[in-house]
Amino acid sequence: MGDAFYEEIFYPVAHRLLSLCEGVLRLPGESKGADNDVRLARERGLPVWCRLEDVPGVITE
Repeated sequence: MGDAFYEEIFYPVAHRLLSLCEGVLRLPGESKGADNDVRLARERGLPVWCRLEDVPGVITE
């Protein structure tokens, strides 16, 4: 998905951090890495939101 650094360090760390999350907010824009994080979140049964206002407990004013 990215260069060697991202493949070796960044993505594995991000995937481990995902295990501590209660859900994922997917921001607009093209990103294979973010798409993969969404895939992993869904595989783990985590909710995925596409709008900040849909995240429980978030107040946008």
